[in-house]
Amino acid sequence: MSHTRRNPSQLVDPKVSIVIPVYNEKNTVCEILRRVEEADMRKEIVVVDDCSKDGTREILEALAERQGRGESQALANDGEDPIELRNLRFFFQGQNQGK
Repeated sequence: MSHTRRNPSQLVDPKVSIVIPVYNEKNTVCEILRRVEEADMRKEIVVVDDCSKDGTREILEALAERQGRGESQALANDGEDPIELRNLRFFFQGQNQGK
């Protein structure tokens, strides 16, 4: 059976999944999310917290809660521009699993 591969240049409006592993990034996680969101492409941003102990988990849980209430943006804990929530997906590890 023969299979014809698609030409990637012919893909129409592809969606890219960006996985961001997070561990103890309290001081930088909001800026990281803003910068990735600014990338001009159709995307989903998958944020995986690996059982952070410095307050990062709480920041991400608050963002996930706001997203769950249907909010499209959330004020950031760093006092900078709000964070867009529409393309984010959150996962929280029960214990640190390393890379």
